[in-house]
Amino acid sequence: MPPACNFHHSATSQRGAHPPASNRKAVGATAGATAGAGAASNRAASRGAEIDVVAIPGAEDTLGTGDPRRALTLSAADHFHGAHTNNSAYFARRAEPLASCGKVLRLRSVCWLAVGGTLKDVPSGKWECILRCRLTRGGGPNFVGDWKIGVGVRHTRDFAAVDECGARHLRNDHSRGRGGALLKSLPTDRFSALSFGVLQLESPSDVRFEMGGGSPYWCSDLEFDALELRPVGPPWAVVRLLLLGADSSRQPGDHPERPGCEFARLPPDVLQQIVMLL
Repeated sequence: MPPACNFHHSATSQRGAHPPASNRKAVGATAGATAGAGAASNRAASRGAEIDVVAIPGAEDTLGTGDPRRALTLSAADHFHGAHTNNSAYFARRAEPLASCGKVLRLRSVCWLAVGGTLKDVPSGKWECILRCRLTRGGGPNFVGDWKIGVGVRHTRDFAAVDECGARHLRNDHSRGRGGALLKSLPTDRFSALSFGVLQLESPSDVRFEMGGGSPYWCSDLEFDALELRPVGPPWAVVRLLLLGADSSRQPGDHPERPGCEFARLPPDVLQQIVMLL
């Protein structure tokens, strides 16, 4: 059974992943490590390890850009709440060996569906937003749903324009609409990691997942595993500048064919701070 995850950094924190710089070689090594965790390698690693990571409509371009090894994780079984979630007649918080957290919040049967959870004090930076869940019945969802991830988000209950969604927003009317078609296509025998796209935070913030909807004929067979925020590394163009700046031989000089890099004029500790803030 996988370990219970609750709220934690799955490995080192975003800042803790960078060792202190003592010289330009150390800075170069740090920048190189950052490059290794950049968008291209993260995409390959996450797709290779998770065959069921899938983008919601509109989030395809950023699929897999976050690093799952450094994700912040919120267990749904422990931290998702909403209407009737503490009533065992409607929801169950139970062990599930297929879940990444080892346990889930399972929807048994309700007509009014409202569920959410919040990761507190998420550091500034770019984060790929992932929701781990599964439908346990074939044929698609038997409910309408409005799914959102972001800062201060709240679900709405207007499903007339089912495909008019903004960033980090999924909507379904049973299996109708692009969101409904996606949910219907998901496997029922294992959990899927739904990528809602990338969220950029300019300062530490509370990031919330929330979904609402339901059915007058009752809805069921939905399990929530976890909300994940995966840090997105800087692009190669940025890392390349840092590597150039870490090479003292590239300091600007008088040679017309070797203009050098202005970053090389910066002290090592300043370069280190730049790497940590990206």
